[in-house]
Amino acid sequence: MSAFFSKINELLKIKHRCAATTVAKSNGLSENCVKRIIEHVKLYAEDDLDVERVLLLIAMNMRPTAHSRVVVSPFEIMFARQMRINAPVEPKMVLLFSGEKRRYYDCLAKEMKRLHQAVKMRKEEIKLQDKAAYDRANRVATPQWEIG
Repeated sequence: MSAFFSKINELLKIKHRCAATTVAKSNGLSENCVKRIIEHVKLYAEDDLDVERVLLLIAMNMRPTAHSRVVVSPFEIMFARQMRINAPVEPKMVLLFSGEKRRYYDCLAKEMKRLHQAVKMRKEEIKLQDKAAYDRANRVATPQWEIG
């Protein structure tokens, strides 16, 4: 059977690559996400028929979780506020909406823009940190020669 699939892969020019989805080596963030989903399914689903029912609960559990490097959650990036969870009563908060729809919209748009710019700047910082770590690990040196 293995020779059969090898021949089909050869004919269709398919390159087979092995990946361990529960071992974070190649793409740590996505591997970690898959691992967390598997753990949650094992925790909440009693059997295979129950998986669809618990997927919404798992998603709700993962949305407020802050990204380890960006330091904000997906929910915060989308809505410019922390997700209100685990609170038995609604917390007292100052409402920005005083009846003036335009003023509220402008305030919300300004906050969303500020948050998105902060996330973008943090991503750039992360890229620079990753480059510096790569350069240190691989002993990258600036070339001593010049062109022209």
